[in-house]
Order: sequence, then structure tokens, then C-alpha cells
Amino acid sequence: MKKTGTIALVGRPNVGKSTLMNALLGENLSIVSPKAQTTRHRIIGVLSQGDNQFLFVDTPGQADIQGKALNRLLDRTAMGAMADVDIVLWLVDAVRWTDVDEAVLKRLLRQRPKCLGVVLNKIDRMRDKAGLLPLMGRLQQQVEPDFIVPLSALKKANLDVLRGELEKYLPAGEWTYDPDTLTPHSGEFLVAEQIRQQLFLRLNQELPYACTVTVDQMTEAVDHYEIHATIWVNRASHKGIVIGKQGQGLKALGQAAGKRLEALFDKPMNLNLWVKVRDGWADHEDGIQSFGYGATE
Repeated sequence: MKKTGTIALVGRPNVGKSTLMNALLGENLSIVSPKAQTTRHRIIGVLSQGDNQFLFVDTPGQADIQGKALNRLLDRTAMGAMADVDIVLWLVDAVRWTDVDEAVLKRLLRQRPKCLGVVLNKIDRMRDKAGLLPLMGRLQQQVEPDFIVPLSALKKANLDVLRGELEKYLPAGEWTYDPDTLTPHSGEFLVAEQIRQQLFLRLNQELPYACTVTVDQMTEAVDHYEIHATIWVNRASHKGIVIGKQGQGLKALGQAAGKRLEALFDKPMNLNLWVKVRDGWADHEDGIQSFGYGATE
């Protein structure tokens, strides 16, 4: 009997949602960086295994970090994802509890999902694993989840246990996607995300949060992809940070993004990048809408 279901990964920024989804898929689909709230969209990853098709939804972390309008959009995206899924996976850092975790807990209690699983992530950082039992007991009492699984997304430890729990709660039904589908997102969307990841990885300390990427043109030739993309920054002063001295920063960023994209698309990339300024785009609703935030990718 075939089963399929949508599973939303929710939790505070940098708790490991994107890392967990990538580990479950076996592919680096959802972008990961040291910056909190790297994820801005609902990223959908498809895992077809045996009779089961898991539709994972990676959601933005919830915290007031980015521009005012963008932050409101991320919050709506994260909370909206819980309303129309079969299973909600709430990720909690096994070694660090914050006020944001407390806020997410309160929201989950108000907006109780029909199936709620708790994932205690980063157990590889625990010096004494005996501390897991009191934490699991407290969350069991507070939340009464359908299951709790301790694991390490980074080390890919205990993933089989989590998949086993998810299988129990997947609804019966025909698969939504073909077995070889990794994601329903467009190629342009994936290109923009991979470029944005390199921005955050390479310029983690220097670059503010309010930058985004648009793909102006993407064409497939016999032996390569031709891509033209624009990096948008929030202030004129940020443009030089991205370009770097004599353009070396932008060149290195393009090379790193190109390697990731070649691995993802299995074809060479000719990546052409430009940097432009749109003042204060992240602070206004029309600004974030003009870049496609809030739309279905």
C-alpha cells in the first residue's frame, strides 16, 4: 500500500532544519549557512523510499532579525506551513533552550498540529547523554507529542529511527511526484538559492541579511547551462562588500556557486553575476513582493 504525506520542519533559527532535510534526502537541496534565517521560503524536498513518499517542507526560523516586512513574511511562511501538512516536526537543540524556543512552544500549543513529532537535534554536542532523559520527559509532559526522536542531523545519526516514526503517521494515498523527483521547485529558484548560500557562507560577518538573488535568464545548451543572475543589496554601501577588491569577491563567489550548481544539475554552468542596489527593499511589503517572497515557487 502506497503512503504519502507532507512534513513541515519548524523551529528557531539555526536549530538544524535545513541540515536535517538535506540529511534525510541525501542531497544538499536546502541551503545552510552560519547566518540565522538563511531559509526564506518553504523549501520542498521529496524522498521516495519503498512504498512511502515523504514531502519535507523546510521553513524559515522564527526570530526578529531581518527587515521588518521580510521578517513578517518569514513568520507567516513558517506558521502557515503548519496549517496544511500531515506531520509537524519541531526541532529543538538538545543542548540549548532559548526564549525563541519558548515562543515556538506556545504557538504549537495554540495551533496544535494533527500529528506532532519532536526532534532533539545536535545530541553529538552533549557531553553527558544522560541529560536527554529529563529533557525528553519535560517535553513529553508539556507538549504530549506523538513521538520524540533524539538525533544528530550533522552526523546523520539516528535518522532511520526518525524515518520509522514518520512512516507510522504517513497517510495512505498515491504519490504526488514521480519516484526520481527531488524537488518541485524550478531550476531558476534553485540557482538563486545556491548563489544566496554562497553570499552568506563567504560574507557571513560583513554582509547584512537583506540581500537576495534573481535569475534574469537561464538557458540549457547541449553541454552547459547559461545563467545570468543579479544579486540585490539593501544599501549602496553593501555593493562593494559583495564585489570585493577589483571584483575578486564576486568572481570567487561565482566560482563557488557554479561548482555547487554543477553538482546539483549534473552539467557545467556558465554563471554571469551582477550586483545592484534597491534601497530598503526588505523593510516594505512591495519590496519583498517584487522579489517573489510570499509567492509559490
